[in-house]
Amino acid sequence: RRDPFVSPDQAGYGTQFGSGELRLEGIILDRQGSSYAIVNSQIVREGDALEGFLLKKVEHNRVLFEKDEENFD
Repeated sequence: RRDPFVSPDQAGYGTQFGSGELRLEGIILDRQGSSYAIVNSQIVREGDALEGFLLKKVEHNRVLFEKDEENFD
């Protein structure tokens, strides 16, 4: 779980994908499997598309996107 008192950049979030089109701002984990990511101030879940990227997987410390058959994490 992310410490709310630590900035996203210090916590390892704030990662940019590709040419800076997506910015990971946070991860929301659900123990029952419905995990989400906050990307570009939008909440997305596995299977959602955002700006041409497909969110493939949400993990406790990273997310996996796919675009044009190339993976980004």
